[in-house]
Amino acid sequence: MPNVSIILPTYNRAPTLSRAIDSVLKQTYKDFELIIIDDGSVDKTKDIVANYLSDPRIKYLHQENAGASAARNRGIQVSTGDLIAFQDSDDEWMPDKLHTQVQVFEKNDDSLSLVYGDMLRVEPDGKISTSYAPDVNNGDLFNADTLEYKVFGIGIQSCLIRKKYLIEVGGFDTKFPRFIDLELFIRLSKISHIYRLEQILVKYYATEGISTNPKNAAIARELLIEKYNLEAKMNPASLANQYLQIAGCYWKVKEKVLTRKYCRFVFETNEAKFKTRFQAIFLLLIPRSLGRIILGR
Repeated sequence: MPNVSIILPTYNRAPTLSRAIDSVLKQTYKDFELIIIDDGSVDKTKDIVANYLSDPRIKYLHQENAGASAARNRGIQVSTGDLIAFQDSDDEWMPDKLHTQVQVFEKNDDSLSLVYGDMLRVEPDGKISTSYAPDVNNGDLFNADTLEYKVFGIGIQSCLIRKKYLIEVGGFDTKFPRFIDLELFIRLSKISHIYRLEQILVKYYATEGISTNPKNAAIARELLIEKYNLEAKMNPASLANQYLQIAGCYWKVKEKVLTRKYCRFVFETNEAKFKTRFQAIFLLLIPRSLGRIILGR
């Protein structure tokens, strides 16, 4: 059995799928299986995958559309490797990604669950920037400096995860319409050690999808507060910032009632930072047309 199982969910991404698969096959580390989960695609996905099925390391599974979380969970169920990586169907891995990560696991004990790294972000216009992943040295929910979730900024494409921990935490929570990976990382960080490689492991292509939908972001942040309510309340400054983020998402989609609701929560939260309160006032008082010019949203 291979040491690494790579799970690649895809849905109507035929134009970019070959790029993602090729970057896996070009890995310097060869002891892997690639499990492609077709989540109900109706484009040429099946034809693209057919070109690769002569490689015995590649498995192709088709299912009715159920979302990326369900597809990844199915991939976990059928995987045979001790370590699991997740590739997206429009991104590229650097050639030594797996080799470097496997070496980290070999040098550490079983308390290590996750190795991740930085990514290059490629915009639709071709502009490239570096997305630096955060350092996570304990299981706290929030980063006291940024007021964001401590694992915010880890890309699932950059991760290699010990399978036993994925099983222990129950895989991906399919209720979340966004921040699905972030929520998984929260659970992993609370029961094990996670390690950041300070190097670029993935070339991430920014495209439209669930990860750019403001309303999905608002709903997901609401679910995060609900799921981690007790710990969130113990960090009022960070909680106020989460209310602000939700208000901002609803502001973007012109949900005035919900924008006001979450801005009110900001003002009602003890220890909210001055900047957080000021930004909430901005959302309430500045017309959206002017706000889009100032904020670029």
